[in-house]
Amino acid sequence: MAEQFLGAGAMGRVYRASREGTLERDYVVKVFGSSSPNANARFRREGEVMAKIDHPHVVKVVATGQEGALPYMVLEYVEG
Repeated sequence: MAEQFLGAGAMGRVYRASREGTLERDYVVKVFGSSSPNANARFRREGEVMAKIDHPHVVKVVATGQEGALPYMVLEYVEG
């Protein structure tokens, strides 16, 4: 999985990543940058809620997880 840093904001960092193999696709990995347990829980809930939305004008959440103390979301990549 190759990574490319796309940007950062007040709440975290965003990377572009690609999955190699038979289902090669590009994704966005949004890594939350807070160490607050309450803020991390809120970020995880945001990912869970967004994953339930199925609309052609809303980016789909592919996965959510946590690496160490930092939660993350994997979203489909949309050019632009």
